[in-house]
Amino acid sequence: MTASLATPVPARPTPIAIGASIGAFLAIGAANGLYGPVLPVLAARYALSPDVAGLLLTAHGLGAFVAVACLLHPIGRDRLRPAQPIAAALMAVGAATLAIQGPWVTMICGAFAVGAGFGLVTVGLNGLFARAFGSRSPAMVNLLNAVFGAGAMMAPAVLVATGGSVAIAFGGIALLCLLLILPASRIDDQHTIGDAGADAPRPVVGRVPFGPIALVFLCVALEASVIGWGPAVLVARGMGTLEAAGYASSFFAVFLLSRLAGIVLATRVLPRTLAIGALGGVAVTLLSAALTGAGAGFFAATGLCGLIFPNLFAWLSVGPLRHRRGGDAMLVTAAFAGATVGPFAAGLAADAIGTRHLFALLALFTVATLAMALLVRDRARS
Repeated sequence: MTASLATPVPARPTPIAIGASIGAFLAIGAANGLYGPVLPVLAARYALSPDVAGLLLTAHGLGAFVAVACLLHPIGRDRLRPAQPIAAALMAVGAATLAIQGPWVTMICGAFAVGAGFGLVTVGLNGLFARAFGSRSPAMVNLLNAVFGAGAMMAPAVLVATGGSVAIAFGGIALLCLLLILPASRIDDQHTIGDAGADAPRPVVGRVPFGPIALVFLCVALEASVIGWGPAVLVARGMGTLEAAGYASSFFAVFLLSRLAGIVLATRVLPRTLAIGALGGVAVTLLSAALTGAGAGFFAATGLCGLIFPNLFAWLSVGPLRHRRGGDAMLVTAAFAGATVGPFAAGLAADAIGTRHLFALLALFTVATLAMALLVRDRARS
């Protein structure tokens, strides 16, 4: 039957809490934007092969997965409350460890700690902002994710400006997170990572909501595959390596612009409509890229990808999963899984059908994902 209990709504965050939340998303965006540029630097410093240097990314992803998995269990939710000051402390320690550049094993531990903080921030603050601002909540979720994009753009710029100084780049993140610990204690995200108190409605338990979780998995897998394999496809279709690299380097700028546009659009359009519309746009632009081989279709597809996850989360978190205990953590876990599996599966497909045909395959995949989005119910069931 349809759930009749009122959805618990957290109190609107104070200006200090909002500022701390924005700072936290700036920090996680900066950390994610740094890994790619610093891997060659660290590989040279520690005399590592690329696969061993890539363990830094693996450790970050594992830390995020472990943190979010803890939020799926009642004991974990209790131990990690309040979550945001814990997240800020984890990221401060982890980023400082990466800045110091001690033995390689400590670097792995530092990346794990940063990833754990990233997971707690992603679940707690996306869920909080999706609920606490009434009709403005979708726009606020888009704002958070735009700040993430800004951090991902700024951090590599700092690395370049300092002559490739890993210590300064990660040290800046560590300092920011250290300053965030106290204001982060003002962030009340208990409604998003655990029970909301004795007076809150009893959340739904039992059968895992396959549809919404699978939809997030597919959408993030699509996003990661388009971004990760796009330049390789352009090269395979005849574009010069440097020109394709230029399209790749502009990705974060396009991504940020699309999420800034999402802030405005979310005040006028329902998040479900925005997410589904963006999926349709990705299908069209990827098909255009497949037929013409031009970079414009890929360029447009990356921009539209930026609209999918914030609005998908804003829709599913307060729609199909609004009464589901640990629902936000389920969505983020599915997103992490999609980001990991998607590019790998796309690589297997590229080997099977040829890299130059990957845009066409991704366009078909987008159409299938769009069909699934249209089938997901908009009301929670109990």
